[in-house]
Amino acid sequence: MTPQPLQRKRMKGFRYPEGAKVLTVTRGTVYGNPYRIRAVNDGQLVCVSWSGKYFRSFVGDDAIKRATEHAVDMFREHMHHIKDFHPWKYSGMMKTVLQSDFIACWCEIGQPCHRDVLIELALEWQKQQTA
Repeated sequence: MTPQPLQRKRMKGFRYPEGAKVLTVTRGTVYGNPYRIRAVNDGQLVCVSWSGKYFRSFVGDDAIKRATEHAVDMFREHMHHIKDFHPWKYSGMMKTVLQSDFIACWCEIGQPCHRDVLIELALEWQKQQTA
């Protein structure tokens, strides 16, 4: 079964689906996206790493969307580095994703999110293992 995306919410009464295996992939977990979006001068947004290094700056009406997409792309690249340099860690991560019913993050469903990258990479990994 393919894991499904799930949005975490901070609202009274929110609960994960009863009996489901939910993998939380927010920051603070090994699955969290280390690339953040920070607001700086007059609505300018920047994508930064966990270390605070600036990667790219975005301005304009669609700055949030473009910055988010860039952060997700950077996460994909980050995961490819883990795959190349720590294959045992990558395999364990992909197994855990595939064993979950839901992958939970704060991002809205349908918006760019690293959670979708994790699901996509896990399914690709699974195909390679069974080939």
